Amino acid sequence: MDKSIHNLDDVVPGRNADAWRFVVRVIRLWEVPLFTSIEMVLIDQNGVKIHATIPKQLMYLFQHKLIEGKVYKLSNFTVLLNSGAYRTTHHTYKLIFQMKTKVEESHDYEISLIPNHGLTLTDISQITSRTQDYEYLVDVIGLMTGISAEREFVRDGKLTKILVIELTDHSGKCECTLFGNYVDELHKLMSKAVEGSPVIVIQFAKVKIFRGKASIQNVVGSTTRIYLNPSFPEALKFKEGKEVWFTFSKQNEAIKFAKGQEDVHLFCYQDHLNGYRRFLVTTYTEFWQRYKTMDSKTRHFYEVIQEGLPCHLYFDLEFNRKVNVGKNGDEMVNLLISTVLEALHEKYEILGDQDWIVELDSSTEDKFSRHLIIRIPKAAFKDNSHAGAFVSEICSRILNARGKDKSYEKLFIAKDSITNESVGQLFVDNAVYSRNRCFRLHLSSKAEKTSILLPTERFKCKNLGQSEEDIFMASLICNMDVDCGELLVGKPDSDCVKTQHFDTKLNCNVGNSVQSHPEFTLNTCTSDVSTTYYKGKSPFPSLDEFILSVASMGNIPGKIHSWYLYSESGFMVYNMTKNRYCERIGRHHKSNNVMYVVDLRREVYYQKCHDPDCKGYRSSSRPIPVHVFSNSSVVIGSSGMLDYKQPVEDEQGHQPDDNKPNSEC
Repeated sequence: MDKSIHNLDDVVPGRNADAWRFVVRVIRLWEVPLFTSIEMVLIDQNGVKIHATIPKQLMYLFQHKLIEGKVYKLSNFTVLLNSGAYRTTHHTYKLIFQMKTKVEESHDYEISLIPNHGLTLTDISQITSRTQDYEYLVDVIGLMTGISAEREFVRDGKLTKILVIELTDHSGKCECTLFGNYVDELHKLMSKAVEGSPVIVIQFAKVKIFRGKASIQNVVGSTTRIYLNPSFPEALKFKEGKEVWFTFSKQNEAIKFAKGQEDVHLFCYQDHLNGYRRFLVTTYTEFWQRYKTMDSKTRHFYEVIQEGLPCHLYFDLEFNRKVNVGKNGDEMVNLLISTVLEALHEKYEILGDQDWIVELDSSTEDKFSRHLIIRIPKAAFKDNSHAGAFVSEICSRILNARGKDKSYEKLFIAKDSITNESVGQLFVDNAVYSRNRCFRLHLSSKAEKTSILLPTERFKCKNLGQSEEDIFMASLICNMDVDCGELLVGKPDSDCVKTQHFDTKLNCNVGNSVQSHPEFTLNTCTSDVSTTYYKGKSPFPSLDEFILSVASMGNIPGKIHSWYLYSESGFMVYNMTKNRYCERIGRHHKSNNVMYVVDLRREVYYQKCHDPDCKGYRSSSRPIPVHVFSNSSVVIGSSGMLDYKQPVEDEQGHQPDDNKPNSEC
């Protein structure tokens, strides 16, 4: 760069005005209300920022010569002390335009060296720790994890809109209050946002203390700038952060955010001081690293068993010991387990083993309380509603057998001493299979309680040589093993069926419903397949292999993260990881993944993208090779929905008779 060009950090007063020459980018430009001045923030190639002002009497000379984002050669300024309540930069001085100030747009190649946005990001924890208003404006980046309803209030005699959002980064969270036109601007940006919590950048916001609590808000006028899901480096780095730990005040917000992330899970905790529940999205690994070091007296955490996601079989067992004197909890659990294992064998042809069972206890002198988690190897229930249906079937069995086999009387309890019901209730809690149920975690206690949920010395936990982490991971109801290949479906009225959503290689071990009929009808096995996503292999293994080959460009092998089947419309969606090559931009995205959509009826596929800049893009449709469906076929059933056909052979290699009835175990 020309040696006659000065750096912004060289600026000092007392020098001739015409001595200063800069090449700078205008990163912010705005007019002060009532046209009293034009204000701007300039940045040079070293990232040094300085505030500059065009006085009212000179606005007519420069207001059409300067555009935000452009780079200019500027010279001839007055230098004054940078003062005021809310300063945009930390520079000691500021520049004042004068009549002979020269403005010339620069097109030199060096302009690429000058930062485009000049963010100086402040961690949210630094803001919330302040006890008084801050004299400088701040730049903040975070996920928008909450939003209030829009309100109106009277300000300076005018009706003004107000909206409060919650921003969360890895250091904490804070509120950001938006006024006036900024409310409309946020709504406009949000209308273009993709699913999940958006990344928000607030540039030039002021820190305010209200009732002892620090928050940020926009500056009156147009000083503050809002970006939503921006693509500049600071935002991309934030998105790519390996550590995921975000809390939410509302469950639906946490679920919405989790859907946009990879390999994250949902937890809930109760604040030790006020008892309020909050929801946490993180990975199992990150959760354990923090959870294991928490104070046991304040550890009140729950796993959220999300609606529609696979889960292991689980039980919540409890009774009042003072009302049920003489009841032996261990004997009751043993009898229940034997009944459960018998039902698994009868319903799903699964030979159970007590080593699959994680038993956790938080009993007290007054109350018996245990959790059972049964981890069936290579299988799980489709979701907790199906697990609940299976548990209801077990309870019905016990009730029906009660009169014939007196040993089942052990499982019935009196609810309390007031009603003194004649031991007419099972000690199994059937209410824990509701949607998005919170289930207390190993090593946690309830708020205002001291009894911690700990492993017993029985079943899977009898080997106390296991690490605490192993026991914790095994106790997680939604923690699926990598080889989980089968989803179990339970329906009321003894109607249960075993289906293979993860790996649909049909053989004699799959179950009677498949063995007795050559058509494996997807919509028969999964009534809500279009609203649930799955990991692992899809019902079309040959198609999986083809998509993996397509998604492995540039020697980077792609991986199928999850898949969706929309049986009514005949579309299959593959969400990919590892390889982020996007056909629209001709390169790999830095953080956002791509997806492949397959039209099973037309036997074509195309690429789409999760990146906001690629919203609405889809590649051209390409045919799927004939051999992909050579061993299996997709047909339109009588209902108009997709059926998946594949020949099934018995142990002697014979295909079954098409006329055999389709029965379900």
